[in-house]
Amino acid sequence: MRRGLTVAFAVIALLGVLAPPVFAQAPAPKVTIEGFIDQTTTAEQNMSIYDTDVTRSKDSEWYGRERGRFQITGEVGKVKGVFLFEHDANFGTSSGRSYADAQEGSPTGAGAGPFGRGDGSLNTEFGRLEIVWLYTEFPLTGPGSLLPFVPVNGTLRAGFQPFENDTYKLGVLAFGNYGGLHSEIDLMPGLRFTWTYAQMDSSLTGRTDGFIRSDNFATIFSLELSPYKGLDVKPVYAYLHAGGIVSSGDHGPRQGRGGVLDSQLTGAGPTATSGGTAGFGLGAEEDRHTIGVDAKWRSGPWSVDPTIFYQFGSREIMPTVLSGKSSKSCGPAGGGGLAAGAGGAIGGVVGTQRCYSQDIDAWLFDVRAGWQNGPLTLEGLFSYISGNTAKQDLRSGRPIHYYQAVDTNAVYAYEWGAITSITLDYLTLLNYENSGLQLSDGPGYDKYGEVRLGARAKYNVTPDFLLRGVIMALMTAEDVDTHGISNGSCPGAPTFNGAAQSQGCNGGAGLLPTRVGPQSKGSDNYLGTEFNLGFEWHFAPNIALLWLYGHLFSGNALNNADSHSASNAVGSVVHSARDVDVTTAVVRYTF
Repeated sequence: MRRGLTVAFAVIALLGVLAPPVFAQAPAPKVTIEGFIDQTTTAEQNMSIYDTDVTRSKDSEWYGRERGRFQITGEVGKVKGVFLFEHDANFGTSSGRSYADAQEGSPTGAGAGPFGRGDGSLNTEFGRLEIVWLYTEFPLTGPGSLLPFVPVNGTLRAGFQPFENDTYKLGVLAFGNYGGLHSEIDLMPGLRFTWTYAQMDSSLTGRTDGFIRSDNFATIFSLELSPYKGLDVKPVYAYLHAGGIVSSGDHGPRQGRGGVLDSQLTGAGPTATSGGTAGFGLGAEEDRHTIGVDAKWRSGPWSVDPTIFYQFGSREIMPTVLSGKSSKSCGPAGGGGLAAGAGGAIGGVVGTQRCYSQDIDAWLFDVRAGWQNGPLTLEGLFSYISGNTAKQDLRSGRPIHYYQAVDTNAVYAYEWGAITSITLDYLTLLNYENSGLQLSDGPGYDKYGEVRLGARAKYNVTPDFLLRGVIMALMTAEDVDTHGISNGSCPGAPTFNGAAQSQGCNGGAGLLPTRVGPQSKGSDNYLGTEFNLGFEWHFAPNIALLWLYGHLFSGNALNNADSHSASNAVGSVVHSARDVDVTTAVVRYTF
C-alpha cells in the first residue's frame, strides 16, 4: 500500500482521538439477509468462447448451471458491516476438474471448470464459496463520527467492496469489486463529493525480495450536483497508475489489443519485419487520466442520460516493431521484445529491457434516451468510442486512441444485447476468452473503437409479465484490418482440420496483426446487427421465469485470417464471419 495512504489514515485517526468523546446508548443491532438463486440453462452456436474465432461455426454448447448470492448486513446505528458470498457450479462434470477446488477467474488452472465454474457430479456435497464483499461502513464526518468537528455528514467504507456511485452508467469507467476505500460527503443540499481508492497491486518489500509487483492503484473523484429537480450532473476525474505487470483480473484496466499483451512479455520476440505480440516490461510505467461528465435528466415520461469522457496520459511497452522513436530503460532484463538481431538493444537483450513510450488520447461519448407511456417503454442508444487506424501499429509505440475503463466487469451496454453484451447469462459473451475482442469489455473492438446505434422496447402485458426486444447495429470507429489473427496457432494445441486451435492462443493480444505498419490496411467497419426477444414472468411471489433469444448477423469487420487447415497458414486467407445464436432461460428466486 502506498505510503501516502498510510499517512492519511494516521492523520484521520489522530484527529479522531483528539476530538472529545461523546457516547450515547448503543442502538439495537439489526441483521438482514438478502440475495438470489439463479438456475440457468443456455444453448449457443458460434459464440466463439473457446476458440475466439467467429469465422468457424463448429463450436456449440448447451449447459446448465446455478449461481447463488447471499448478502448479510449487520447494522448498529449508522455503522454497518457487509458480507457477500457467492456460489457457482455447472450441472455435471464438464471439465474433469474438481468441484471443490475450482478457482474463480482461472479457466486453465488446477481445479477450475469453464470460466472458473466448479464441476458438479454425483454425490457432490461441498464446494467453494467465493467471498465477494467484506467491508465496514461508518460515519466519517458530522455528529457521532470519526471526525465530529467537521460540520457536514459523510461516510467511509473500507474493505472489499463494489464500485458504486462513481458514475450513473454501468461499465463506462468502473464497475466490479475491489479492495480499498470509498467515501461520500454531503457538502450541502444538492452537492455530494465522492472518492474511491482501489489498490490493484502492492509492492510489499520490493523486487529485491522477489516481489515483481508495483504499487498499482486507481482513484476516482466526483461531485454530484442536482441544480433542479430531475437533473443530476456528475463531473468525474479518475487516475490510474500501473508499473510493470497489472493484476487485471477479469475485465480489468488492461485488455490485450492491437497485438499488445495485457501482461508481461517474456521470451525473445520475432524479427522486426514480422512483428508479433508486444507487452510490458517489469519497469514499464503507465499513468492514465480520465475526465468527463456523467448526467441524467428526468421529466415526466422522458429521460436522457448523456456521458462524455476524455482520456489522456502515457504508458511504456516493450515493442516488437521498430520505429524511429527513442527508447528508454524500463527495468532489468527478463526477456521479451525484439530479438537482438532485429533491433539491437530495443528489448529482450541481456542487460536492461528497453521500452517505447505511448501517448494516450481517447474519447467516449454515450447518450441514451427513453419515453414511457403506461406499460410501454421505448429507449434509444448511441455511442461513439474512438479508435486507432489499421496503420497505427501499437507494437511500435504509436499513440493509443482507444478508450480503456478502470474496470468494466463486461457490463457496458448492460441489457442491450445477449451476444455482444450481457442481459441474462453473465458468463456467456462473444469471444469471452479474448477480452480485447469483447464489445462490452474495454469497451470497444480491439484497437478500432466502437460505434453503437440501438433501440429497446419493454411492454408489461400484465404487472407480472414483461415482454422485451432489442435491436443493435454495431460498427468500429476505424476500419479493421481483417488479416489479423483472433486465435492463431499454438504448438501442441488441439487441432481443427489439422490447424492448431486453443483458447486465447494469441496470448490475449486482441486481433494480432499479421501485417506491419503501412502494409496494414483497414477493410471494413461493420461488425453486425444483433436482435433480442424475451420475456420475464413472475409466476409466484419472489420467483420468476426469464427467457431470451439473441441472433447476431455478423458483419465483415469480424472477419479474420486464422488458420483453418494445415495448408492454410495464419494471415494467408481472410475467412468470413458466421452468424451467432444464443438462447437462455433462468428461474430466479430473490429474497
